[in-house]
Amino acid sequence: MNKKNIYLIFIALITLFPVRSHPKIWEGHVHRSDSNEPLLEANVYLTQTKCGTVTDSEGYFHLECHSYHFLDSLKISYLGFYDYIIPLESFQHQSTIYLNPKNLDLVDAILVQGERINILRQDIPHKTIVIEFEEIERYGSSEIADIFKPLPAVQVEGNDLDGRTIQIRGSDPEEVNVYVDGILINHLQMNNAADLSLIPVESIDNIEIVKGGNLAFLGGGAFGGVVNITTRKKVEEKISIKAKLGSFQTKYLISRLNFLLSQKFSINYFGQFNQFSPEIEYFPDEKYSDKTSSRDIKTEKQNHHLNFNYFLQSGQLTSTFIGYFLTYDKPAWTSKFNNYLSALTYKGTILGVNNFDINLNYLNSNNKVFREQVGSTRYISKYLSNRLNIRIAKQFGSHNKSLQLYSEYFHDELINNLKVQFLGYENNLYHADVYDNRLSGAAVLSFSDQVSQQQNLHAKFYAGSRVDFLANGDNDITNMIGIQFDFKRKNMVISPNFNYGQNIKYPTLLENAYLQDITGTVSSDSIRRLEPEYSTGGDIGISLKLKPSYNLLNQVDFDFSLFSRIVYNKILRRPFDDIIAQIPTARSETKGLEGSILFKEIYQYFNLNLGYTKLDINNPLPNAYKPESKASIQLQYFSLFGLFLNSTLFYEGKSTVWYYNQQDEIQTNEISPHGDMDLSIGYKIPFYKMQLSIQFSGYNIFDNSGYQYYYLKKRYLQFSVGVVY
Repeated sequence: MNKKNIYLIFIALITLFPVRSHPKIWEGHVHRSDSNEPLLEANVYLTQTKCGTVTDSEGYFHLECHSYHFLDSLKISYLGFYDYIIPLESFQHQSTIYLNPKNLDLVDAILVQGERINILRQDIPHKTIVIEFEEIERYGSSEIADIFKPLPAVQVEGNDLDGRTIQIRGSDPEEVNVYVDGILINHLQMNNAADLSLIPVESIDNIEIVKGGNLAFLGGGAFGGVVNITTRKKVEEKISIKAKLGSFQTKYLISRLNFLLSQKFSINYFGQFNQFSPEIEYFPDEKYSDKTSSRDIKTEKQNHHLNFNYFLQSGQLTSTFIGYFLTYDKPAWTSKFNNYLSALTYKGTILGVNNFDINLNYLNSNNKVFREQVGSTRYISKYLSNRLNIRIAKQFGSHNKSLQLYSEYFHDELINNLKVQFLGYENNLYHADVYDNRLSGAAVLSFSDQVSQQQNLHAKFYAGSRVDFLANGDNDITNMIGIQFDFKRKNMVISPNFNYGQNIKYPTLLENAYLQDITGTVSSDSIRRLEPEYSTGGDIGISLKLKPSYNLLNQVDFDFSLFSRIVYNKILRRPFDDIIAQIPTARSETKGLEGSILFKEIYQYFNLNLGYTKLDINNPLPNAYKPESKASIQLQYFSLFGLFLNSTLFYEGKSTVWYYNQQDEIQTNEISPHGDMDLSIGYKIPFYKMQLSIQFSGYNIFDNSGYQYYYLKKRYLQFSVGVVY
C-alpha cells in the first residue's frame, strides 16, 4: 500500500470517527448585518458532528459538545439569510457573527421572514411548551389530544359530538384560544371551544402551548391560555398518503400535498376523511355508570385545508381556505356542521416599514341540530352565522426596547331558527336575526438590560394594556405586567418569571342563541344576552436548562410554576344528554401548581419526561371534569435505523361532575381516580425515493375509565400505513 492510499485512509478515518475529549464550549452572538438586530432561534452547529443549539432572544448561543472532528466547522444558518461557515480553529470565542439577508428569488429562501414574526413572543412572558414535528410523529396518534397527555396542567375533554377539546390549568375548553396558522378555530363549534381533531396530526409542523390567562394579543377571553398550531409548508414538492384502521370501526384517510409552481409561488394542501362509531348512548339511568354500547351511533368528519403562498421581496402573502364538515348520528339525534373559512395573511414590510403582521379571515357556518322526542315530536334548530375578523400587529424598536401594537375588529352575524314538527304539522317557535361588533386595541412595552454589572444576568420587563369597545357603547380595559430573568452560567441557564393581569371573555352570538334555544324563551327579533366573564390571575415560575458534563445525557429541562385565577360572573357549562346548560354564577377561584422534568437523549436514544399537576378549585360546579391532580411518566426511544417507540403512563385524580334531573335540580357526583397507559411503536423504511412507515398504537390500554360520563376514554387500538414521496 503506497503512501497516498495510507493518507486517504487516514483522512477518511478522522472524518468518520469523532475525537472525544473534555467538553468544549463555543459562545457568541448572531446579528443581522443590515440592522444589527439579534436573530432569535438561529441554528448553530458543527458540520461533521451535528452537535448544535439555537440562539436566544439576545442572539446569544452557548454550544457545548463532548466530541468533535478534526475537520469540523461551525455553521450558522437562519431562514432567509446566507449561511455562515468557519473552521473551528478560526472561530474566536464570544465573537459576534453577522448574517447577510438573502434575495427572496432563491428557492432555498422560500419560507421567509414572515414565519419569524411571532406575535406571542412579543407578549407578556408565560410558560410555553413547543412540540416539534419529529416528536409529534413518534406518538403515532390520529388525535392531537393524545399528544397533550404527558403535559402538566393540560387536560383533554370532550367526545365525538362536542369535539376533542383542551383545557389548561383548570380552565374550560372555550377559555383556550386555538389558532391554526394564525386563524382562530374556536368559532367552528356551538360552545366556542376548538375541536382539536380538526387538524390531522400528520400536517402539523409544531404546536406551541402558552399557559396563562392574561395575554394581551391573541389571548382575549383565553383564561387558560393559547394553543398555536403551525402546519407544514415544505419547499420541496412532496406527496404523503396515510391510511389508519382502529377500534370502534375507525377509518382514516389522510393526504398532504406540496407543489412548488415557481420560485415565488407554492401550494400546500392537507385533508382527512374519518369515519368512527363511538358506540356511546346516554340513557337517564346511566348518568354515573358505564354507558350502553350502541353500534347505531356514527360520526363522519372531513376537513380540507388549502394554502396559496406567494413570496415577495418584502414578505409573505398567504391565502387559506378551510372546509370543516361533521355529521353525528345517534337514535333521536342528528348534528350537521358545515363550516367554510377563508383567510388572507401578510407578514413582512409595508412602505419600507418592517415587522407587520396582518390577518383577515371570514367564516360562514351552516349548522343544524335535529332532536326527536317522545310522541313523534321533532325539534329542528338552524344556526346560520357569518363572522369577519381583522387583526393588525406592528413592532417598533430594537431587541432591548420594543413596543408592540395590536388592533382587532370582530363582526358577528347570526340567523337562528327553531321550529317543531308534530304529526305532519310545523310550527316556528323562535327566530332571531342579529349582529354584533367589537373593536379592540392592545399594546405591550418591553425593555431588557443587564442587571447591574452582571454580564450573565439579563432581565426583561413587560407592561401591557388592552381595551375593548362594544357596539352597545360598553368598553373594558384590562392591564397586565410581567418580568423574566435569564441567568447564564457555564452549562446552565436559569429563568425565573412572573406575570399578573386581567382578561375578559365575551360570549358569541352562537353561544347566546344556543342558550335561547334550549331554555325555550321565545322572542321575535332578539336573543337573551349573556354577561361577559372577567378574570384576574397570574403565575410565578422558574425554568432551568442544564447541559451535563458527561456523555450519558445531552440536556435536562426543569420547570415549576405556581398559578392562581379568579373568574367573575362565571358561566356554568356542561354537555349532557341533548342540551347545554349555561347559568351565571358569582365567582370561581382556581389555584394550583405544575412541574415537569425532561431528560433528553439518554444514551443518545431515549427521552424521559415526568410531569405533575395539582389543582385547588373552590367551586367545582363551573369547573366540572377537572381532575384535582395529574401525574405522568413518558419514555421515548428513537434509533438511527427508523425504529421508534413511545410509552406514557398517566394518573388522574378525582373530579366533580353534575347534571340536571327531570325536576331541574342539580345533581353532583365524583369521577374516581384512575390510571392508564398509551403505547405506540413504529418503523420507517426508506425505499427508492419514497419513505414507507408502519405503526401500531394503543391508547388507554388498561381500560380503567370505561364509558363514564360524557367523554370517551375507552381502550383504543390502531394500525396505520403511510407513504411519503
